Amino acid sequence: MRRLSSPCLLLLALSAPALASPPSPLDSEPSAWLDQMVRAMHTTSYEGVFVHVREDGFDTMRIVHGYDDAGEHERLWSLNGLRREVLRENDRCTCTWPDSQTVVSGYFPGARARLSADRFKQPAMLAENYELRLLGRERVADRACQELALVPRDALRFGYKLCVDVANDLMLRMSVFDEQGRAVEHNFFTALSVPEAPIPRENFVSRVDAQGFKHLETAVAPEAADKARTQPLDHWYIPNPPPGYRLRHGVERRNPESGQPFEHYAYTDGLSMISVFVERRGDGDSLLQESKVQSLRPGQAMRMQSRDDGPYRITVIGEAPSEVIRQFLAGMKPRPPMTPTVPQADGQ
Repeated sequence: MRRLSSPCLLLLALSAPALASPPSPLDSEPSAWLDQMVRAMHTTSYEGVFVHVREDGFDTMRIVHGYDDAGEHERLWSLNGLRREVLRENDRCTCTWPDSQTVVSGYFPGARARLSADRFKQPAMLAENYELRLLGRERVADRACQELALVPRDALRFGYKLCVDVANDLMLRMSVFDEQGRAVEHNFFTALSVPEAPIPRENFVSRVDAQGFKHLETAVAPEAADKARTQPLDHWYIPNPPPGYRLRHGVERRNPESGQPFEHYAYTDGLSMISVFVERRGDGDSLLQESKVQSLRPGQAMRMQSRDDGPYRITVIGEAPSEVIRQFLAGMKPRPPMTPTVPQADGQ
C-alpha cells in the first residue's frame, strides 16, 4: 500500500466531517472569515472559560477581555492546577503566582492567550505557506460556528482547524495537528458571553493581594519593543532559515531572576512562531565538549531544543515539527564582525 505523505495526512485530519448547514454569503470567501475573526478578537468585549488540552494534561482559564479608546485589557486566571493570574494592558503583562508569591511584569509584544487571533494577522505571508479551506458548521460552547482549515503546503509546519462564531466572529476553538496528522493540542471555549454594555474597568484589576511578594521586571520598555519591530538585533542569525520562515523581530531582555541580559529572536511563517533565545552561560556551568540537546517529547504542539555554543546557551521553542526546531538550533550562529574599510591612497 502506498504511504500517504505528511500533507495528505494533515488534509485528511483537517477535513473531518462537520455539521451540515445552509450556505452563507461568506461561504465562498474563507479569507473573509479569517479577516473578520482577527478584528473581532481585538475589538469585541467578551468573557468566558476556555480549556487548553495537550497530550499530558489540560489547563482551564477564565478570561475577561475588553476594548475601549485606550486599547485592549485582559484578565485571565486559572481554575485548575497552580494558581496564577495574568493581567494585560495592550503590550504590558503582569503575571502573578500566589503559591510562590511571585509577580513578573514587562512589555511582551504579541503575548496573548492561546485563543488569540494575533497569529493570523499576516494573511499574505500565511497564504504562501498554508492553504485556507472552508469546512462545515459546528457547535462550540453552545454557539454555532464555521470551521476553517489551514493546511500546510509542506511538512515544515503544523496544520490548524478553527471554528469561528457565526454571530460575532470570535474564535471559539483552535486545534493543532502535527506533521503526521495527529491532533496534539486543542483550545476551546466551554462558556462565552458577549455583553452589550462595556465591561467595567474594575474587572481588569488584580484580585490577588501581592503585598510582600517578590516583584520582578523584565526591563524591556515600550520604546525598546517598538525599536525591535523596525531595527531588530542582528548579533546572531541563521544564514538559511527553513523555507517560509522570516525574522519578525529581535530584542534584548533581562532575566528577571539573575538580571543577566539575553537575546530573543522571533521567526514566523505567517502563522507559527519560532523563538530563539541566546544567553551567556553562568560561571557555574561546565563547558561541554559536545553540544547537549534537550527536547520536549513528540506529541506536544510546542517543541523545544537547546545546545551550548562555547560560552552561550541557545534555546529554540516553537509550534513546529521537531525537524524545523532542529534546523533553527543547528543553523543559529554569531554574525561575523564587520571589517572596517581602509581608505586607499591615490595611486594605490
